[in-house]
Amino acid sequence: MPATHVEAALANGHDSHVHSSPVANKKAKGKRGMDSTEASRLLQARISQLEQDAAGEKDQEMEIEREVKRANRDLLQQVSKMDDMQKIEHLMKRSSELLADMRRLERENQKNKKRGDALQKERDASRTELSKTVGLKEKLEKLCRELQRDNNKMKNENKELQSTQKRNNTAWDEKFASLLSKLEGYQEEKDTPKKQVVDMEMDELFRVRFKSFIEQYELRELHFHSLMRTKELEVQYHLSRHDREKKNAEAESTKARHLQAQVHAFTKTETELRNQLNVYVDKFKQVEDTLNNSNDLFLSFRKEMEDMSKKGKRLEKENEALKRQKEATTANIIHMAEERQDWKRKIEAADKKNEKLMSIIQQMQQQGRKVPPAAASAVEACFPETRGGAEGEGEDSEYSEEEGEEEGLSEFDDDTEEEPQPNEQGPPVPYGPERPPQPTTNGH
Repeated sequence: MPATHVEAALANGHDSHVHSSPVANKKAKGKRGMDSTEASRLLQARISQLEQDAAGEKDQEMEIEREVKRANRDLLQQVSKMDDMQKIEHLMKRSSELLADMRRLERENQKNKKRGDALQKERDASRTELSKTVGLKEKLEKLCRELQRDNNKMKNENKELQSTQKRNNTAWDEKFASLLSKLEGYQEEKDTPKKQVVDMEMDELFRVRFKSFIEQYELRELHFHSLMRTKELEVQYHLSRHDREKKNAEAESTKARHLQAQVHAFTKTETELRNQLNVYVDKFKQVEDTLNNSNDLFLSFRKEMEDMSKKGKRLEKENEALKRQKEATTANIIHMAEERQDWKRKIEAADKKNEKLMSIIQQMQQQGRKVPPAAASAVEACFPETRGGAEGEGEDSEYSEEEGEEEGLSEFDDDTEEEPQPNEQGPPVPYGPERPPQPTTNGH
């Protein structure tokens, strides 16, 4: 009987192992299918994220170009209504502001770079911890699968043992029933003895064999109960271990999800920081271009200022030459004014002479003397000219420019030259009373 039980148990264990292998193969195939699906899903998510990053970078570049155009337009509008010095001051002020912004952006860039390095280190540490967690999770899953396989194997063995026990109990019941019927027959024969020869040795042998058989049966029952108790304890131990490992696996999966979320957040932060770094680099390039343009403009302004300084020096030289010419002209004007004063004195003397002559003529007219017509015409012609010359002299005395003085002097010279012409053309004017006419004679 023990050999039969062991063979049945081995056969049942072999059958359970054969039946459990297809289930394990199906699970492995399902897991491989899930892994490939998850990998394709992650790949699609990564591709979509890269496309979104590329679109975001393109939008940022377009926005940067718009900001640069707007800044250039504002700068041109601000500079269009300024002169050169104001433009230079405005550009220097703008350059200093841009330089300060660039320094500030460099400091922020250094801080962001340090922060990115720290986040990268944290990300690497998180990835390392995540890989460890994933490895531990895989080990726990493998252990859980082994425990599940052992549990299924033990369940199958338990079922086989129960079925074997049931068959054995049925067989033993049948055997005991047949034995009991035989014993009852023996008891009836004993109660109603017949005349027969009783073999005492056979009866004693049968009694001993039956007693040993009952003892073996009791021992077998005790052994079976002890085996069942042992199997139950093993099942409880494996169930408790399975629950503990399941809780640990859930905790590790929760931790893995948390770490995955942290890694995703760190990746997103790194992408944002890299985008900000690219924006700062582009702004730095724009500032550098603006500074180069302002330097070129400053150099052009400096060149223009040098040209203007050269032109100013040349104009100063011309001004000095004009000043010297003005001084010479002033000296000439002073000399001409002195000559004019001399001519004025001469004219005044001539006027006095004319007045004396006029007074003499008037006295002669008052005395009844007749002025010779030639002398009167000469005096009248001379007097208005001298008066006109004096008036012209008075008018020309208010001169402001050199040409007016020269014209006045030329007119004065002409008047003074034309003044003695009547005396030259006409006969000499006799002074005194008119001579009486000569007496006429009769030809004697």
